[in-house]
Amino acid sequence: MKKGQALAVVLLVMAVGVTVALGAVSRSVTEINVSSVQEEAARALEAAEVGVERLVGLSSATTITGSLEGSAGYSATSVSTSNPAWFKYPSGIENGDTATVSLNAHLGGGASYARVCWGNPTDVSTSPALEVMLYYTMGANDYRVKQMVIETVSGRTGGSLPPAVLAGNYDCQGTLYKYRYTISGTEIADLAGTPVMLRIKMIYNTAPQAFALQSFGSNLPNQGLEVNSVGTTGDAVQKVKAVAVDPDYPPMFDNAIFSGGGLNK
Repeated sequence: MKKGQALAVVLLVMAVGVTVALGAVSRSVTEINVSSVQEEAARALEAAEVGVERLVGLSSATTITGSLEGSAGYSATSVSTSNPAWFKYPSGIENGDTATVSLNAHLGGGASYARVCWGNPTDVSTSPALEVMLYYTMGANDYRVKQMVIETVSGRTGGSLPPAVLAGNYDCQGTLYKYRYTISGTEIADLAGTPVMLRIKMIYNTAPQAFALQSFGSNLPNQGLEVNSVGTTGDAVQKVKAVAVDPDYPPMFDNAIFSGGGLNK
C-alpha cells in the first residue's frame, strides 16, 4: 500500500514538472513569435519611411519601388497635392500662421480671380478672418505686395463686412467650409505685374482652420506632393502617408519684401 502511494506521489510530481516545463516552453515560443512579429513590423515601417524619404525630394508625381538589406521592401507613390483648379491646404492653419499658394503667373479670368474657402462649419466658437497678400513682380528685382482683409464679423476691424462673404456649409472640392469669398477682378484691377504667390494668414481663430483656394481662368501650378508608401517584410505590412508642400517663406517675409536695392515695406 505504501509503495503504491509513493508511486502515485512520484507520478504526480512528474506530471506537475512536465506541465511547468511545457508551460515554460510554450511561453518561450510565444515570446519568440511576438518578438519576430514586432521585428518584422519595425522593418516594414522602416522600409515605408525610406520610400517616403526618397519620393519627397522629387518634384513630380511618380511611383518607385525598392528594398532594404534583407527581405524588407517598399512601394511608394506620389501625387500632386492640387489639381489644376483647386488647392486644399493639407493641414489646419493656426491663428497668425500663413499658407502659401504658388501662382506662377496665374492671372485669373473675367470678373473673378480666385475663390477662397475656409473655416470649420461645425466650429461655432470662432469666426476666423483672412488676411490675403498677393505678391507680384513688375520686373527683375522689383517685387510688390497687394493686401486685403476678408472679415467675417462686421465692425471687428473697424470696417463693414465685405458683401461677397458667404457663411454656411460650402462644398469646396469635396470638403465643407464655413466661409466662402470670391476675389473679384476689380479688387486687383490695379495689378499690372505678374502674380507670384498668395499668402493667406488666418486671424481671430482659436483652433486650426481648414483652407482651400479655387482658381479661375487658368490652372494653378503644382503645390507639392502627397506620398503614400507601403513597406513589407514577411507577413508584416506598414503604410505611411506624408504631405510635402513647396518650401515656404518665413513669417518675416510678410513684413518686408527684399529687393536688390534694400528692404521695401
